Amino acid sequence: MIICKSLSQDARRMALRFVLFIGIVSLFGDVTYEGARGVIGPYLGILGASAIVIGGLTGTAEFIGYALRIASGAITDKLKNPWIAIYLGYTLNLVAVPLLSIAGRWETAAVLVLLERIGKAIRTPGRDAMISEATSSIGRGMGFGIHEALDQIGAVAGPIFVSVAMYISGDYRIGFALLAIPAMISLMFLEVSRRSFPKERISINKSSASYSKITISQRFKAYLLFVFLSSAGLIGFQLLSYHLKNESIVPDYLLPLLYGLAMGVDAIAALGIGKAYDKYGLRVLGIIPLLIIPIIPLTLLSTIIGIIIAVVFWGIVIGMQETVLRAAVPEFSAPSSIGFTYGLLNATYGMSLMMGGFIMGLLYEYSFQLLAIYAVAMELLSLGIFLTGLAHKK
Repeated sequence: MIICKSLSQDARRMALRFVLFIGIVSLFGDVTYEGARGVIGPYLGILGASAIVIGGLTGTAEFIGYALRIASGAITDKLKNPWIAIYLGYTLNLVAVPLLSIAGRWETAAVLVLLERIGKAIRTPGRDAMISEATSSIGRGMGFGIHEALDQIGAVAGPIFVSVAMYISGDYRIGFALLAIPAMISLMFLEVSRRSFPKERISINKSSASYSKITISQRFKAYLLFVFLSSAGLIGFQLLSYHLKNESIVPDYLLPLLYGLAMGVDAIAALGIGKAYDKYGLRVLGIIPLLIIPIIPLTLLSTIIGIIIAVVFWGIVIGMQETVLRAAVPEFSAPSSIGFTYGLLNATYGMSLMMGGFIMGLLYEYSFQLLAIYAVAMELLSLGIFLTGLAHKK
């Protein structure tokens, strides 16, 4: 009994060690690409892109990045060494960002935005599957919550870093170029993470027979539909920041700080949300549409207070999506097909972001009020799916 307790403690310690190291990878990775994401919209606008192009491009980039995760997830399930995909994805994901500093046209910047998302698509299913496997001894909600909290520390630091660079230099390009530094640090810690993975916990890909018998339950279909509808009604920060710049509500150098605020809220919320999921399960999802509904109406007020509250709500929603949506996947999947299931979830999420990005970009050209009506309608539909298909216990 004492031996079992010691083994359990060792398993928890190794799981926490791995989560911390892979969290540091994500921390510096987020300094890199989240530092850029807060100003991508205005930067594309400076290079000549319209609101429709910005909304459509960012939505398409997210869709491609998430849709590819079906293929990359399935490949990860079959790979004897998932770290191959993880290394390849992180390299592409991180290198594309500093190259934005030399983009002379919005079309060139668009290609780099797409490449960054493709890199994330390649590495995420394998990484999430390994976090899920490694953290089964400490609670997956807690494991993903810790990872998300570290991830979002970088997501706060990145926008602050870019904001300071822009304030001092007055140049978007300088901010992008300096992001090469955290990109290199992230890649260095990736090797440390690989070495710290608790190898005796690897059960991924052990049962190829069950992989061929993947089934999608009615509950999982409801889950995917909820994800699609609720995400389609969430405005992307690129379009939101474009609006703030277009209406001259805040100066340019403060835009990344607003994004940093959202990421800070995300980081703080992640641990509490992870614990709530471990206790209450999928029922915590009902909070998501309730938080999204007021975001655009608050933005319409065009006041600093309204904008700040909207950004805080946006950050909480992102924290819930990054924590709960990922932690819930093992409820719907066998271990042998978990990479594919993560890919299916992410593809649904990406398709939603693409549709939402195009529609919101189009509506923005006509009326921000119409955009608000569309967003509220999507959230009410998602709330109906939640109440009828997910709120009750399994």
